[in-house]
Amino acid sequence: MAPRPAAASTAPAGKRSGAPAAPAPARPAPRTPPATPRGDAPAEAVFDRLRGLAGERNRTLAAAMEGGRLVERSDSALLFSVPHAFAAQRLNARREALEALCAHFFGRPMRVEIRSESGGEAGGGGGAADPEAVRRLRQDALNDPGVAAALELLEGEIVEIRPLGGER
Repeated sequence: MAPRPAAASTAPAGKRSGAPAAPAPARPAPRTPPATPRGDAPAEAVFDRLRGLAGERNRTLAAAMEGGRLVERSDSALLFSVPHAFAAQRLNARREALEALCAHFFGRPMRVEIRSESGGEAGGGGGAADPEAVRRLRQDALNDPGVAAALELLEGEIVEIRPLGGER
């Protein structure tokens, strides 16, 4: 006669092995970032939150901030950098709205400076004499997310592109 399989134990699971069951490790609750950033918050996180707030309050300002970044921050001033002179001009045209947004965000007035990573300053003058530079500026304008968003929203098309501050 073959041996019979052992019967299943009716004892509670924690008592089968003789040792009590270990409790599951507690997971920390997810941390919600503060409404206004601390002084040591990374500039990238601050810019992302600022742009998110702009998206809720002023979509054209949020579009103008596209591709930008916060370079420097002090108690009373912010330095933003954008990819090219076209984007700097577009954001500079909304400086008052940007400063109001920053004042609301930080809870105090903030002076805003905008610089172009391509070297041009916001509101800068003279057109580029180099045909290759003009071609790059035109391509930057065509590739700009804000321009694409405006074209889609307005169901428009680009008829002409001219360098800022200069004639064709």
